[in-house]
Amino acid sequence: MSCAEIKPKLELMADDELNSEQAATVLSHLDVCSACNEQWYAILHLRQAIKERAASFRPSADFESRLLKAVQAEAQISANAVEQDALLNREKRSKAVADLKGSVSWKIAASLLIVGAAVVTLIRLTGNNQIISSSSPSLLNDATIRPVKITPPPETVQSRQVVAAASLDDAMKNFDAYLQGSARATAGAANSSEIAGLSERAGFKIKTMALEGFKLSSAQIVSTASGKAQLVRLCYSRVKGKKNGANGKNDSIICYQAAGGKLIADGLNEHFIDGRKICCGEKQDRSIVFIPGQKTKPTVYSPEILLLSNISKSDLMDLVLSSS
Repeated sequence: MSCAEIKPKLELMADDELNSEQAATVLSHLDVCSACNEQWYAILHLRQAIKERAASFRPSADFESRLLKAVQAEAQISANAVEQDALLNREKRSKAVADLKGSVSWKIAASLLIVGAAVVTLIRLTGNNQIISSSSPSLLNDATIRPVKITPPPETVQSRQVVAAASLDDAMKNFDAYLQGSARATAGAANSSEIAGLSERAGFKIKTMALEGFKLSSAQIVSTASGKAQLVRLCYSRVKGKKNGANGKNDSIICYQAAGGKLIADGLNEHFIDGRKICCGEKQDRSIVFIPGQKTKPTVYSPEILLLSNISKSDLMDLVLSSS
């Protein structure tokens, strides 16, 4: 498919409105088209920014009073319409009243629906279910709201398996499996030709890091435990002769990478260092550093990088910053 055909489908794919075949076609195009991939990346990051902004959004202090005035104004419009109806001549009144009542009813229903939708949207954005709970019954006591359960069609559910991004939990599970030995790679450093071949398969240029005291021992593409997403995994092991952790086990740093928008790590502390956004944190005794993808050229983004390790968070941050 051409770019002109693909671009209108990007928003639909972000909303999970494509079936699995359509989503697969779009993803195949994104792997070879940097312009469309840039637009896809921008869509995902814009949505993420909206979510972050909505988390801190609160309604204005006069929201309830403005809502009350809007409902009262609509009631006045309805009353005026009834007064105008009284001026109609007697022989046409029956038909006019019936028509007007229907019109007024639809106006009231439409206005209440709009007000209700605005309130529901605001509550969802703020996460605060108490914003208008005290005034809603008196304002909307004539409205009857019947919840409707909407079940997405099967193809919508299937499309999520195609476009799903890997999460921090996905990476944590893979990292634990690696430490337990069930996913540990064979010894030996990965060379540049292997990295180049892996980059071609992954669809983006993999970034290797010079981590002092550690060597790159293996590189491969791995699937998440759910099987819904894939990540590039670079395994760094402690150089022979260097100290290991206090627990006596070998220290490891696992670097997961993915194309823009396909690796999400929430709940971490954000830092801006030399103009770069770097997130860090700890979870289940694991140190975490996340580097979001950044635009390096007009149509090129660096990969998103997630590092997990059993060394301390401060040591991991020092290694990452010194490798830049």
